[in-house]
Amino acid sequence: MNKSRIIKTGQSVLNIEATAINKLSNNLDNEFYKAVVSIVNLKGKLIISGVGKSGNIAAKLAASFTSTGVPAIFLNPVDASHGDMGIVSKEDILIALSNSGESHELSDLLDFSKKKQIKIISITSNKSSLLSKNSDITLLLPTHKEADKLNTIPTTSTTLCLSLGDALCCSVLDIRNFDKKSFKELHPGGKIG
Repeated sequence: MNKSRIIKTGQSVLNIEATAINKLSNNLDNEFYKAVVSIVNLKGKLIISGVGKSGNIAAKLAASFTSTGVPAIFLNPVDASHGDMGIVSKEDILIALSNSGESHELSDLLDFSKKKQIKIISITSNKSSLLSKNSDITLLLPTHKEADKLNTIPTTSTTLCLSLGDALCCSVLDIRNFDKKSFKELHPGGKIG
């Protein structure tokens, strides 16, 4: 194993992802503002959904929002299609993650949300995708390449989704004046700091 090559590969991955995050930061626009305002004014809960690696990111974002006082759950769209749609109510907001915006597993959840007039926020790389076209607010990821040598493994795309979700959560937290005391109240079992 070539130590220099291994370190160089690691640096390349981090540089590709860092460049994409900087591009994302520079591309934040009115859609981001509308998403934050919608979440701040939320009367129900955030339903955050995605399939595969996007689902893993969605679950982490739901945990982050919940830990900062915004009720949120991860809803697997396949489970939603098989009875778990009952968790979704009129005052909720759906945040759906899909790099391609064409994950067919999301279609039942999108249809149900539209029928119930639930606001849909999408995080996707594809402005003309089915997901984007069915969303009230589209948070568009900038063009990017995945960080692996095949340009295939969800790496940069998942990093962008996670970073954008963190930016949403922290912006909401900032507006709500959520402080360390509030955070500590929601974390009685752990050390904070």
